[in-house]
Amino acid sequence: MVKCLDKNEQATLLFKALKDSPRNYAILMTMLQTGIRVGELVGLVFDDIMIGGHFKTALTVRAETSKSGRERELPISKRLRDVLQEYIAWYQTRNTTIKTEDPLFQQFNRVLPLSTRQVERIVAKVSKESIGRKIHPHLLRHTCLTNLARVTNLRVVMEIAGHTNIASTQIYLHPNNVDLKQAVDKLE
Repeated sequence: MVKCLDKNEQATLLFKALKDSPRNYAILMTMLQTGIRVGELVGLVFDDIMIGGHFKTALTVRAETSKSGRERELPISKRLRDVLQEYIAWYQTRNTTIKTEDPLFQQFNRVLPLSTRQVERIVAKVSKESIGRKIHPHLLRHTCLTNLARVTNLRVVMEIAGHTNIASTQIYLHPNNVDLKQAVDKLE
């Protein structure tokens, strides 16, 4: 069974990330809200979330950064849009201009993308300090996709995950006692 964070752990993790920096908070929120892979996250540029200085309704995972080699659009929730707007406002206090081709998540004091290893360290540090154990960024993906599997159909989860095979997506279907009770209650 796929492990994932419960709601309290997610909230605790995000609260700690927010206290760390707007960048780290935006990274964790993006991963928890979109299910994006860490390699795809570090490949994001400003143009993938904005057009003409305005937010798009979906985040673009370009084919060259996607594991599947296919471009896909991940819807941006209002909550995530608010977090990204705060992050960009903070970013602009440090860097006066935003170039569309610049990495969305950068190293501090340098216009260079974070590496997957740097994101792994950020997630491990924040999780150790907040929930008492180190986690890997892929657990944030699992958490997002498991949460989605509870509220929508498997085809939607498959598209958001970027899977080409439904069998890859089925691992996120692990019903808990609440799910089982709700299913039985619907029979009445």
